[in-house]
Amino acid sequence: MPHTVHVVFSRRPESVPEDEYNAWYGRHIAEILALPGFAAATRYALVPALDEPAEPDNFTHAAIYEIEGNVADAMAALDAEVASGRMNLPDWFGQIRFSSWQAAPLGPLVSAQA
Repeated sequence: MPHTVHVVFSRRPESVPEDEYNAWYGRHIAEILALPGFAAATRYALVPALDEPAEPDNFTHAAIYEIEGNVADAMAALDAEVASGRMNLPDWFGQIRFSSWQAAPLGPLVSAQA
């Protein structure tokens, strides 16, 4: 069964140093991967690939989570964990700019041929 991915774009608050943001995000990913349905995650630094990107400063990072099984159940588990207060969210969490998307595969993975 193909994985659905949950893509989270973010921009750290200017008042938070990059190393502090990255350290917290590493712990945050571990908390999310402990929830049912979340199978893997990778973080990325976003670097414009075009000379004039449409919105060059909206987001600086992306996290891609692979979800196995029912996406609604996985997201409900995440929502419940956040609402419970058990998730370690820093005081500056509300200042992070976020955008997130669910991406379901439209076909099989296509790989380059050797």
